[in-house]
Amino acid sequence: MLRPCHNCLEGSTRLIIKHVRPDGRAKQVGIDVDACIAPIVKALNEGGIYTMASCCGHGKMPGSIILADGREIIIVKNRDERELVFSACKKEPE
Repeated sequence: MLRPCHNCLEGSTRLIIKHVRPDGRAKQVGIDVDACIAPIVKALNEGGIYTMASCCGHGKMPGSIILADGREIIIVKNRDERELVFSACKKEPE
């Protein structure tokens, strides 16, 4: 079921996923996910890589999927955006 979201033209969709709490307990929950990244979020969760939050970036910034183990997946729309993200990571701390 698609619902409009703030800036994503595809809207959002409802997924039922396994939510793993920090204490390790898990339960099935329904979450709204930006439709353009919902297949990725669904595949991760079905494969046992549980997610805590996600956002497609709505065309204003790179998207991200935060995993239950603390890692984060960054989603870029093209090579140019990828280069911008990588170049920002390579900068020396001030």
